[in-house]
Amino acid sequence: MPQLPLLMLPQENTSSTSRRSFLGLTRGGEELDKTKVYELDLPEIHQHRCVGAAGNWIVTVDMELDTHIFNLFSKVHMDLPPHSTIDTWPFEDPTKTRTQLRDLMVSKVVLTYPKNPSEDCIAVSLSKKIAIARPGDKTWTTIQNIPFVMDVIYFKQQLYGICANRKFYIFDIKSDPPKASEVNVSYSLILHGCVFRGVTRYLVECSGELLQVIQRESPKEVGGIKKLCTTSFAVLKLDFANNKWRPVKSLGQHALFLGINTSVSVLAVDTIFKRNCIYFVEDHRMQYYGGNLDTEISFDSVVFNLEDKKVRTFSTNTTSDSPFSPPVWIISKLNG
Repeated sequence: MPQLPLLMLPQENTSSTSRRSFLGLTRGGEELDKTKVYELDLPEIHQHRCVGAAGNWIVTVDMELDTHIFNLFSKVHMDLPPHSTIDTWPFEDPTKTRTQLRDLMVSKVVLTYPKNPSEDCIAVSLSKKIAIARPGDKTWTTIQNIPFVMDVIYFKQQLYGICANRKFYIFDIKSDPPKASEVNVSYSLILHGCVFRGVTRYLVECSGELLQVIQRESPKEVGGIKKLCTTSFAVLKLDFANNKWRPVKSLGQHALFLGINTSVSVLAVDTIFKRNCIYFVEDHRMQYYGGNLDTEISFDSVVFNLEDKKVRTFSTNTTSDSPFSPPVWIISKLNG
């Protein structure tokens, strides 16, 4: 398997094969090379739903609602607590099966660690509430009553989170119980009125700065069906001295990879992917944050160039539209 950004393709929950397919980017970086499909036999995660990824590691939830951290290449496996231990889990809903509850309630799990999960791994579950756990824990620990956290990041020895309502928090995960404190930050005037609707928010470190990336969506007719499709991105950096989110015009030599994976920036040292671009695959998380039920969520796979402000779609060469296990970026060793 080449050590490049790879896209692990979706898998249906009814799939009978344990093989998973991966695509790499073509030269030029605005399309996937569908002539080179890499396959791995991964019976360890067969019929698991992938809910997160960082480096070579993925987070999965199995048919019994148990949660695992798994290395795709070394096959190292670690257990996290079942998601049914989160105190908001609707386990008694008689109208839904266990797998329906899993697919409805488990939004995304972010892994935060220095270099390797076996050293100091903290898993952060982003569902109706935010909860944390370490491998070997028996239960998830909810962090106060902070709803609808869209993304978190471990930045300069602190855990930060951004909510759907754009509130920004710092989490003290060393206290017992963990505590959350809202950080009073403002937005530049140029962004007022255009960033608060139809968006998903991501946090990522790039060149020592803390960035917020805002994915904007709008409804479009696709094959006679109204779908939410990606229309643009906005990138902001946090000015800690003045507690303000300021617009970013360029990522320099870096590219960002966003989706169900832990958000990551990568130095564009080769021509496989383009500098100053955002590579994004839809993670379907708007369904967890009160999205419009009359409008379907698209299965976007796009690259956004900050220089020309254009969104270009790329095909994953798959007919699967199931959000059961959406496509996920595997960044491998490129990010250290």
